[in-house]
Amino acid sequence: MKKNELVSELAKRTDQPKVATEKVINEFISVVTETLKEGDEVYLAGFGTIYADERVHKQRKGQKKETKLTVPAFKSDIKGVKNVGYEEVFGMVNALN
Repeated sequence: MKKNELVSELAKRTDQPKVATEKVINEFISVVTETLKEGDEVYLAGFGTIYADERVHKQRKGQKKETKLTVPAFKSDIKGVKNVGYEEVFGMVNALN
């Protein structure tokens, strides 16, 4: 489902104008983004947890067992690159099965 489809469906279910519904969704995205930037998580009961964590460098073995390679956290060697994750709620998983 794309954003415009989500806006239409929520507007229909809540009997609200699409413009107002889209504004709420945009503000929701802004609040979640700001919360993640501050290092906090967003927990929505019945939905899941949205969190940000730092990508880390990984050590891998080379083709020869005695060599070790460092795989950068991102395409460039930037410290503090953030990754957004999502952990679903058990109830939602059960509803899908």
